[in-house]
Amino acid sequence: MFGYIVPDKPELKIKEFDTFQGYYCGLCKQLKQDYTFFSRMFLNYDCAFLSLILDAVTDSQPECGRETCAFSPVKKKCVVHADTAKYAAAINVMLAKNSIRDHIHDEKKIYLLPAEAMLVPGYKRAKRDYPEAEETIVHALEKLTVWKKRRNGISIRWRMCLPLCCRSW
Repeated sequence: MFGYIVPDKPELKIKEFDTFQGYYCGLCKQLKQDYTFFSRMFLNYDCAFLSLILDAVTDSQPECGRETCAFSPVKKKCVVHADTAKYAAAINVMLAKNSIRDHIHDEKKIYLLPAEAMLVPGYKRAKRDYPEAEETIVHALEKLTVWKKRRNGISIRWRMCLPLCCRSW
């Protein structure tokens, strides 16, 4: 569910990568401010990219600055404080909790139960602030679960040909 977006650092100019990293750091700071320190452990490039894209299509002007943080206490880094980071942080928390729930359910990783429990307060807050997003995420994950159950009965060869044959799977 996470980790599909990774910046292609060799293809980016130094300034572009610093800007992307600034959105990542800004999202981390937003997670700390709105949720918990623990929720920062699930920060990913996917939601940093969401914040950047949303910021690009809105008229808001992000504030940029150089700051230190718990993960980089000595060296100041570029941090972008964008209005879209609040929404991206909520999405990050909702996806993290649902991802953990999925691992517990599908792969029987019971050791993740404490991590899920620590995300519940933030998840409730994010759900309260963005109920439509939470509903969309839950609905999409239900569809994904149905698809995964159907897929388990299909041979490996058929799975490899499936994307070429039909898009409804």
